[in-house]
Amino acid sequence: MESALTQLRGISAAVVNPFENADGDKNLAAYLVPSNKTSDKQHDIDEIVQHLNKTLPQYMIPVTFQYLEALPLNQNGKVERSALPKPEQIQVAQKAYEAPSSKAEKVIADAWQSVLDIEQVGIHDHFFDLGGDSIKSLAVVSKVRESGLGINVADLFAYPVLESLAACIQKQVPQASSKIMDLFSLCPDSDKTKLPPDVINAYPISKLQEGMIFHYDSQVSSGSVETKGLYHNVSRISLDISIDIAAFKTALARLVSRHDILRTSFHMQGFSIPLQLVHQKIELPLSYTDLSMFDTKEQQELLDLAYTQALTKRLNVELLPLFSVHVHNLSSQKSEMTWVEHHALLDGWSVEILFKELSELYQAELEQREAQLADTPQYVNFIAAEQEAIANSANTQFWRDYLQDAEFASLPAPDQVSKNKRTSITHSFDEALTNALEQLAKQLKVSLKSVALAAHMHVLKTFTGEEDLITGLSLHGRPELENSSQSLGLFVSVLPFRLKVEQESWQQLIIAVSQGEQKIWQQRHFPLSGILEATNQTALFNYSFNFWILQRLPMIPANT
Repeated sequence: MESALTQLRGISAAVVNPFENADGDKNLAAYLVPSNKTSDKQHDIDEIVQHLNKTLPQYMIPVTFQYLEALPLNQNGKVERSALPKPEQIQVAQKAYEAPSSKAEKVIADAWQSVLDIEQVGIHDHFFDLGGDSIKSLAVVSKVRESGLGINVADLFAYPVLESLAACIQKQVPQASSKIMDLFSLCPDSDKTKLPPDVINAYPISKLQEGMIFHYDSQVSSGSVETKGLYHNVSRISLDISIDIAAFKTALARLVSRHDILRTSFHMQGFSIPLQLVHQKIELPLSYTDLSMFDTKEQQELLDLAYTQALTKRLNVELLPLFSVHVHNLSSQKSEMTWVEHHALLDGWSVEILFKELSELYQAELEQREAQLADTPQYVNFIAAEQEAIANSANTQFWRDYLQDAEFASLPAPDQVSKNKRTSITHSFDEALTNALEQLAKQLKVSLKSVALAAHMHVLKTFTGEEDLITGLSLHGRPELENSSQSLGLFVSVLPFRLKVEQESWQQLIIAVSQGEQKIWQQRHFPLSGILEATNQTALFNYSFNFWILQRLPMIPANT
C-alpha cells in the first residue's frame, strides 16, 4: 500500500495505519508527505484513489488521506505510528451501484450472479464480499471463459473487484477452458500392454496419494490397532427415515458410474511408475442389517461394534472397491449409514459432494425421475495439472526463492499425546463471536479463512517465539474446468505458507495473510514432496492449517 502511494508523482513518503471509527468499524488511514511542501494539501485525492484501485484490491484502499509535512520518527529512524495524528474525516465516499457497461464487465457480472445466486452485481462489488470462495471461483472462471475471455482463478484472487477484474482480463489473450484429458494419455506406452482387460483408463498416482498409501500400508502392517485409522476414513450418518434399500442400491450404482475415482485401484508396483487404474465396473460394496427388533441400548451397542470393525478392517489398495457403505435399519422412521473409504480416493469436500449426489440420486429414484446432476470432469485432469506443474522449472525456482533462509520451527507435542495415538480437541465458538469474525472478514474484504489463518499464525508466534514462520496450508487443486467443483477425488494439497508475523495490529496481520495466500495460490498443483526435494529439506513444518466450511447435507427425502 505504502509503495503504491509513493509511486505517485508529488508524494515523497507515505504510511498507512489502521484505525477504528466511532461506530467501531476498522479502516485504513493514509498519511502522505508531499514532495513540494508548498503544494495544496488537499489536492488530487480522487486521482490517488483511482490509482490505488488499479494496483490494489479494494480492501487495501484507505478511507482517509492526510498530508503531513513529515512523518514522525522514533530514535531508530522508524515511523512512530503512535504519534500519527488521528485520521481527519476526509472520507472517500462509498461508491453507489454502477451497472456493468463493457463486454467484460457484463460477462463477469452474469457469471457472479449465476454462481453466487444473487440478482444484481455492480462494477464496484467485491467477489469475496458477495460470498465467493475458491471453490465457487472455478465455476466463475468456467463461465467467463465460455465467452472467450482470458481468465484464471489467480486473476480473480488478485482482482476481486469486478471493475478491476474486467480491466485485467481485457488485456489478456482469450483462452479456452483447460483441455479434458484423453483416455490413457498419461499412461506410459510400456505399461499399456500390462493393463487388465477391464481397465478403461490409467494414469499416475498423485504425490499425495503415494504418501497416504505408503503410510497407510506401513502403519497397518505394524499391527497397531491405534494406527489403523490413518487415512482410513469412517463416517456415520444418522437419518430420520427408513432407507428403501433397492432404491438406494440403484442410486449408489449410478453414483459409481458417474465418478471414475470410485472404480479406481492403486498399484505402487508392477508398472514403470505407480499407476491408478480405472475399472469399467465394480461389485457394489453395499450391505444392509435390520436392527429394528432390538431396543435402543442394544442398537447402540451393535452400531458401536460395527463402527469399531469398520475402523480396523484393512483395505488393500490394489483390490476393488476402496470404499463401502453399510445401512442399518433401526425403525420405520430411523436408520444409520456407515461410509468407509481410503483417504487416497476422496478429500473432505469430495465426501460432501458424494453425499449430496447420493441424496439426489436416491430421491430421484424414489420419485422415478432423472436426477438433476451435471456431468463433471474426472480426476485424471487433476493429475495432468500436477504433472505439468512438476515439469515446469519456474515452479521449482519459486519455492527455492520463497523458502530461502527459512528455518524449521517446531511446536512440542503435549505430554499426554503419544506418537501412535491421535488426539483431537474441540472448541466451539458461540454465535456472537462467529458473527463478529464474519463481520471482520467482510470489513477487510477478505475471506473468513484468512481471519482464521491469521489467528493460527499469531498462536504459532506466541508459542515458538519466532517471527518468520512456516505452517502447512491446505489448498484445493481442482482444475479450472466446467463443473470441476462437483468432481470427486483427492484434490487437496498442503503447501508451506511463510509469513513474518511482525504486524502491529490484527488488521495488518489479516491483510498480510490474505496477500500471502494469493502469492502461493498459483503454486497449488506443485506437490509438497517436490518442494522438499527442491529445497533439500526433509521437513518444513510439523503443524498445518485446514479450513473447511461444513454444509448441511440434504436429508433424504427433502421433506423429512
